Amino acid sequence: MSGDTGDELGSEEPQVRVRTRVVRRGEALRVTTDPIRGALREAERRFLTVQRDAAGGTSPDALSEYRALLADLGAIDERLEEASGRRDTSYLTDRRLNLLKDYRSWLARRVGTEFLLVLQVRLEQELKRLIGPESYRMFLHFQEVEDVAREVEALSDQELMTRVREGTLFREILGQVRLGEILGQRSNPGRRALAADIE
Repeated sequence: MSGDTGDELGSEEPQVRVRTRVVRRGEALRVTTDPIRGALREAERRFLTVQRDAAGGTSPDALSEYRALLADLGAIDERLEEASGRRDTSYLTDRRLNLLKDYRSWLARRVGTEFLLVLQVRLEQELKRLIGPESYRMFLHFQEVEDVAREVEALSDQELMTRVREGTLFREILGQVRLGEILGQRSNPGRRALAADIE
């Protein structure tokens, strides 16, 4: 009987060890991914706060905040790449790391987009202050013409000729730009007539 009992106890030992290894893998998964996930959540919380304050005009240092966020996301990316490069990574950990990479990239794009938007607004405000409202309005028209040029360049031959045929190729931009001013309508009768024909 004692021998049978010993055999039974011996046969139970591998089962106990299996359970211990499962717990350790779960703990390893949390140890690897939870700090990174927590850092990303905190970065997103900061981003949403800065975005809200910038939209409400209460964050004069939004550009610096966004740059700091991008620096932090760069550090998080290094941690993700280091964790992904380990040879002992389990399947579940690898899947979780891939999800965190998506989270990281999504947040980095959001922060980068908002940084450029705030920068553009600040530059436009400063430009308007330096050159005055009329010059600023002309500058905006210049930018609009550049945008249209890029759009026309990207058109296929069929799309191009369809717009030419319909007379809509430059309709939108001509509706915003007063050609008379650009062509010197007040000082040159010939150009005044040309402007009238174009409009």
